[in-house]
Amino acid sequence: MELRDIVARWIVNNEAINSYLSMLKKMQVNSDEIIRRAIYPAAGIMADAIKKEVDNLPIVSPKERGTEKKGITSKQKEGLQDSLGISPMKERDGVISAKIGFDGYNSVKTKKFPNGQPNAMIARSINSGTSFREKTQFMDKAIRKNRKKVEKEIEKQLDEQIKKIMK
Repeated sequence: MELRDIVARWIVNNEAINSYLSMLKKMQVNSDEIIRRAIYPAAGIMADAIKKEVDNLPIVSPKERGTEKKGITSKQKEGLQDSLGISPMKERDGVISAKIGFDGYNSVKTKKFPNGQPNAMIARSINSGTSFREKTQFMDKAIRKNRKKVEKEIEKQLDEQIKKIMK
């Protein structure tokens, strides 16, 4: 082996390292955007799973007052179905996130809630239970059943974004 063979190998390796470092710099500059592009598709999977669990919630008729312990009214269910959404992404303390939840009011107007019952309150009362409603952990169930699927989607999205940068 001659000296020029060693030098030639070093030049090739040095170019490869510089190319790799250049790609890493591009990823660092674009890291927030890469993460943002991975979050929404994954959040969509979880939102769909939660919506499916809402669809499975038992309904009681308004005539069966006092039996809400075992379910919700069709208007409450409709309010949950219509109000489920994904928030705009936010960054706080270096963490980029989007929240999935219930917004607005359903059409069940009461003395206490003349504009309708808050959907987030209804969802929380169903998921956690109250003195007048049995606990039905529909949110927790959706999260448990779909966590791995969401993690795989995030990984897939990140891989796709990184491959685009590496080209």
